[in-house]
Amino acid sequence: ELLAQHLMYILKNIDYCINNEPYQVSFSVGIAISPLDGLTQHDLLAHADLAMYHAKKMGRSRYHIYDKSVDYQAALEKQMYWKSMIDQAIEQDEFVLFYQPILDIKQRIISHYECLLRIEQADGTMLMPGDFIEYAEQLGSIDAIDRLVFTKMIERHLSFQATGNNAKLAVNLSGRSMNNMQILPHLEQLLSLPGVKPELIIIEITETSAVSNFSSAQELIQKIKALGCHFALDDFGVGFSSF
Repeated sequence: ELLAQHLMYILKNIDYCINNEPYQVSFSVGIAISPLDGLTQHDLLAHADLAMYHAKKMGRSRYHIYDKSVDYQAALEKQMYWKSMIDQAIEQDEFVLFYQPILDIKQRIISHYECLLRIEQADGTMLMPGDFIEYAEQLGSIDAIDRLVFTKMIERHLSFQATGNNAKLAVNLSGRSMNNMQILPHLEQLLSLPGVKPELIIIEITETSAVSNFSSAQELIQKIKALGCHFALDDFGVGFSSF
Protein backbone atom coordinates (compact mmCIF):
# COMPACT_ATOMS: atom_id res chain seq x y z
CA GLU A 1 0.00 0.00 0.00
CA LEU A 2 2.87 2.37 0.76
CA LEU A 3 4.39 1.58 -2.63
CA ALA A 4 1.04 2.21 -4.36
CA GLN A 5 0.58 5.52 -2.53
CA HIS A 6 4.11 6.62 -3.40
CA LEU A 7 3.67 5.63 -7.05
CA MET A 8 0.38 7.50 -7.37
CA TYR A 9 1.80 10.59 -5.67
CA ILE A 10 4.62 10.71 -8.25
CA LEU A 11 2.29 10.10 -11.21
CA LYS A 12 -0.28 12.64 -10.02
CA ASN A 13 2.35 15.38 -9.98
CA ILE A 14 3.36 14.90 -13.61
CA ASP A 15 2.76 18.07 -15.64
CA TYR A 16 1.23 16.89 -18.91
CA CYS A 17 0.73 19.57 -21.58
CA ILE A 18 -0.28 19.59 -25.25
CA ASN A 19 0.16 22.88 -27.11
CA ASN A 20 0.83 24.57 -23.77
CA GLU A 21 -2.57 23.46 -22.43
CA PRO A 22 -2.44 21.46 -19.15
CA TYR A 23 -4.27 18.13 -18.95
CA GLN A 24 -4.93 16.14 -15.83
CA VAL A 25 -3.86 12.52 -16.10
CA SER A 26 -5.42 9.98 -13.75
CA PHE A 27 -4.00 6.59 -12.81
CA SER A 28 -5.74 3.55 -11.37
CA VAL A 29 -3.76 0.80 -9.68
CA GLY A 30 -4.84 -2.79 -9.09
CA ILE A 31 -2.92 -5.00 -6.68
CA ALA A 32 -2.82 -8.78 -6.33
CA ILE A 33 -0.73 -10.46 -3.62
CA SER A 34 1.12 -13.74 -4.05
CA PRO A 35 0.32 -16.43 -3.02
CA LEU A 36 -3.02 -15.29 -1.52
CA ASP A 37 -4.48 -14.18 -4.85
CA GLY A 38 -2.92 -16.76 -7.16
CA LEU A 39 0.02 -19.06 -7.66
CA THR A 40 0.63 -18.37 -11.34
CA GLN A 41 1.59 -15.25 -13.24
CA HIS A 42 -1.66 -15.49 -15.22
CA ASP A 43 -3.88 -15.63 -12.12
CA LEU A 44 -2.05 -12.79 -10.38
CA LEU A 45 -2.24 -10.52 -13.45
CA ALA A 46 -5.92 -11.38 -14.00
CA HIS A 47 -6.77 -10.55 -10.39
CA ALA A 48 -4.68 -7.37 -10.44
CA ASP A 49 -6.55 -6.37 -13.62
CA LEU A 50 -9.93 -6.89 -11.93
CA ALA A 51 -8.72 -4.85 -8.95
CA MET A 52 -7.57 -2.06 -11.28
CA TYR A 53 -10.99 -1.84 -12.96
CA HIS A 54 -12.59 -1.74 -9.52
CA ALA A 55 -10.30 1.18 -8.61
CA LYS A 56 -11.48 2.98 -11.77
CA LYS A 57 -15.08 2.24 -10.84
CA MET A 58 -14.53 3.81 -7.42
CA GLY A 59 -13.51 7.10 -9.00
CA ARG A 60 -10.06 6.73 -10.58
CA SER A 61 -6.75 8.02 -9.20
CA ARG A 62 -6.74 5.39 -6.47
CA TYR A 63 -5.59 1.84 -5.82
CA HIS A 64 -7.49 -1.30 -4.87
CA ILE A 65 -6.24 -4.61 -3.47
CA TYR A 66 -7.92 -7.72 -4.86
CA ASP A 67 -10.54 -9.08 -2.46
CA LYS A 68 -12.03 -12.56 -2.97
CA SER A 69 -15.29 -11.44 -1.32
CA VAL A 70 -16.01 -8.88 -4.05
CA ASP A 71 -18.00 -10.04 -7.07
CA TYR A 72 -15.86 -8.31 -9.68
CA GLN A 73 -17.41 -10.14 -12.61
CA ALA A 74 -20.91 -8.91 -11.77
CA ALA A 75 -19.59 -5.35 -11.47
CA LEU A 76 -17.85 -5.63 -14.86
CA GLU A 77 -20.98 -7.02 -16.50
CA LYS A 78 -23.05 -4.15 -15.10
CA GLN A 79 -20.47 -1.66 -16.36
CA MET A 80 -20.55 -3.22 -19.84
CA TYR A 81 -24.37 -3.10 -19.79
CA TRP A 82 -24.33 0.63 -19.13
CA LYS A 83 -21.61 1.17 -21.72
CA SER A 84 -23.90 -0.37 -24.33
CA MET A 85 -26.86 1.71 -23.10
CA ILE A 86 -24.91 4.98 -23.13
CA ASP A 87 -23.29 4.33 -26.52
CA GLN A 88 -26.71 3.54 -27.99
CA ALA A 89 -28.24 6.67 -26.43
CA ILE A 90 -25.51 8.85 -27.98
CA GLU A 91 -25.70 7.12 -31.39
CA GLN A 92 -29.52 7.18 -31.59
CA ASP A 93 -29.96 10.63 -30.01
CA GLU A 94 -31.90 9.30 -27.01
CA PHE A 95 -30.58 11.97 -24.65
CA VAL A 96 -33.23 14.63 -24.01
CA LEU A 97 -33.29 17.79 -21.93
CA PHE A 98 -36.16 18.95 -19.74
CA TYR A 99 -36.31 22.56 -18.62
CA GLN A 100 -37.31 23.14 -15.01
CA PRO A 101 -38.47 26.71 -14.28
CA ILE A 102 -36.80 28.34 -11.26
CA LEU A 103 -39.08 30.87 -9.60
CA ASP A 104 -37.83 34.11 -8.07
CA ILE A 105 -40.26 34.25 -5.14
CA LYS A 106 -39.68 37.93 -4.32
CA GLN A 107 -40.28 39.17 -7.85
CA ARG A 108 -42.76 36.39 -8.73
CA ILE A 109 -41.10 35.73 -12.06
CA ILE A 110 -39.22 32.78 -13.57
CA SER A 111 -35.57 33.78 -13.18
CA HIS A 112 -34.19 30.95 -15.32
CA TYR A 113 -34.63 27.35 -16.41
CA GLU A 114 -32.46 24.48 -15.24
CA CYS A 115 -31.59 21.88 -17.89
CA LEU A 116 -32.27 18.33 -16.67
CA LEU A 117 -30.81 15.40 -18.60
CA ARG A 118 -32.68 12.14 -19.27
CA ILE A 119 -32.37 9.11 -21.56
CA GLU A 120 -35.67 8.45 -23.33
CA GLN A 121 -35.95 4.75 -24.12
CA ALA A 122 -37.88 3.24 -27.01
CA ASP A 123 -40.83 2.33 -24.74
CA GLY A 124 -41.08 5.93 -23.51
CA THR A 125 -39.57 5.34 -20.07
CA MET A 126 -36.99 7.81 -18.79
CA LEU A 127 -33.61 6.97 -17.29
CA MET A 128 -32.49 9.51 -14.69
CA PRO A 129 -28.92 10.87 -14.35
CA GLY A 130 -28.48 8.88 -11.15
CA ASP A 131 -28.83 5.74 -13.25
CA PHE A 132 -26.09 6.42 -15.79
CA ILE A 133 -23.86 9.41 -14.99
CA GLU A 134 -21.57 7.48 -12.63
CA TYR A 135 -20.98 4.83 -15.31
CA ALA A 136 -20.49 7.50 -17.99
CA GLU A 137 -17.73 9.03 -15.85
CA GLN A 138 -16.10 5.66 -15.25
CA LEU A 139 -16.21 4.73 -18.93
CA GLY A 140 -15.04 8.11 -20.22
CA SER A 141 -18.34 8.75 -22.03
CA ILE A 142 -19.09 11.84 -19.96
CA ASP A 143 -17.08 14.06 -22.33
CA ALA A 144 -19.38 13.20 -25.24
CA ILE A 145 -22.43 13.71 -23.02
CA ASP A 146 -21.19 17.15 -21.92
CA ARG A 147 -20.80 18.20 -25.55
CA LEU A 148 -24.22 16.81 -26.46
CA VAL A 149 -25.93 18.56 -23.53
CA PHE A 150 -24.35 21.94 -24.36
CA THR A 151 -25.36 21.58 -28.02
CA LYS A 152 -28.99 20.83 -27.13
CA MET A 153 -29.04 23.65 -24.57
CA ILE A 154 -27.80 26.17 -27.15
CA GLU A 155 -30.45 24.96 -29.62
CA ARG A 156 -33.14 25.66 -27.02
CA HIS A 157 -31.52 29.02 -26.18
CA LEU A 158 -31.72 30.03 -29.87
CA SER A 159 -35.37 28.91 -30.07
CA PHE A 160 -36.07 31.11 -27.02
CA GLN A 161 -34.34 34.03 -28.74
CA ALA A 162 -36.43 33.52 -31.89
CA THR A 163 -39.60 34.12 -29.82
CA GLY A 164 -38.16 37.06 -27.87
CA ASN A 165 -37.71 35.03 -24.69
CA ASN A 166 -34.61 36.19 -22.80
CA ALA A 167 -34.84 33.59 -20.04
CA LYS A 168 -31.52 32.29 -18.77
CA LEU A 169 -30.63 28.60 -19.03
CA ALA A 170 -28.57 26.79 -16.39
CA VAL A 171 -26.65 23.67 -17.38
CA ASN A 172 -24.37 21.35 -15.42
CA LEU A 173 -20.74 20.78 -16.34
CA SER A 174 -19.32 17.44 -15.22
CA GLY A 175 -16.44 17.16 -12.80
CA ARG A 176 -14.32 15.50 -15.50
CA SER A 177 -14.72 18.50 -17.81
CA MET A 178 -13.94 20.85 -14.93
CA ASN A 179 -10.56 19.19 -14.58
CA ASN A 180 -9.37 19.52 -18.17
CA MET A 181 -9.57 22.07 -20.95
CA GLN A 182 -10.77 19.78 -23.74
CA ILE A 183 -14.37 21.02 -23.50
CA LEU A 184 -13.35 24.66 -24.06
CA PRO A 185 -13.10 24.69 -27.91
CA HIS A 186 -16.59 23.15 -28.13
CA LEU A 187 -18.03 25.78 -25.78
CA GLU A 188 -16.28 28.58 -27.67
CA GLN A 189 -17.72 27.34 -30.96
CA LEU A 190 -21.28 27.13 -29.60
CA LEU A 191 -21.15 30.48 -27.79
CA SER A 192 -19.91 32.24 -30.94
CA LEU A 193 -22.86 31.09 -33.08
CA PRO A 194 -24.99 33.93 -34.53
CA GLY A 195 -27.77 34.94 -32.13
CA VAL A 196 -26.27 33.34 -29.02
CA LYS A 197 -26.20 35.56 -25.92
CA PRO A 198 -23.60 34.07 -23.53
CA GLU A 199 -24.81 36.35 -20.70
CA LEU A 200 -28.01 34.26 -20.62
CA ILE A 201 -26.11 31.01 -20.00
CA ILE A 202 -25.40 29.82 -16.44
CA ILE A 203 -22.93 26.98 -15.97
CA GLU A 204 -23.44 24.99 -12.79
CA ILE A 205 -20.54 23.17 -11.17
CA THR A 206 -20.49 21.09 -8.03
CA GLU A 207 -18.36 22.24 -5.15
CA THR A 208 -16.45 18.98 -4.89
CA SER A 209 -15.58 18.87 -8.62
CA ALA A 210 -14.35 22.47 -8.53
CA VAL A 211 -11.85 21.82 -5.76
CA SER A 212 -10.63 18.38 -6.86
CA ASN A 213 -8.21 20.19 -9.17
CA PHE A 214 -8.57 23.82 -8.20
CA SER A 215 -5.98 25.33 -10.54
CA SER A 216 -7.45 23.62 -13.61
CA ALA A 217 -11.02 24.52 -12.57
CA GLN A 218 -10.03 28.11 -11.92
CA GLU A 219 -8.45 28.47 -15.36
CA LEU A 220 -11.50 26.97 -17.10
CA ILE A 221 -13.89 29.20 -15.13
CA GLN A 222 -11.91 32.32 -16.01
CA LYS A 223 -11.86 31.48 -19.72
CA ILE A 224 -15.58 30.67 -19.89
CA LYS A 225 -16.50 33.80 -17.90
CA ALA A 226 -14.43 35.80 -20.38
CA LEU A 227 -16.82 34.51 -23.06
CA GLY A 228 -19.69 36.11 -21.12
CA CYS A 229 -21.27 33.20 -19.23
CA HIS A 230 -22.21 33.12 -15.55
CA PHE A 231 -21.27 30.41 -13.04
CA ALA A 232 -23.30 28.94 -10.21
CA LEU A 233 -22.16 26.61 -7.44
CA ASP A 234 -24.33 23.49 -7.25
CA ASP A 235 -24.82 21.28 -4.16
CA PHE A 236 -23.10 23.90 -2.00
CA GLY A 237 -22.10 22.54 1.39
CA VAL A 238 -23.24 18.98 0.61
CA GLY A 239 -19.64 17.71 0.47
CA PHE A 240 -17.90 20.43 2.47
CA SER A 241 -18.26 24.20 2.67
CA SER A 242 -14.81 24.90 1.22
CA PHE A 243 -15.98 28.04 -0.57
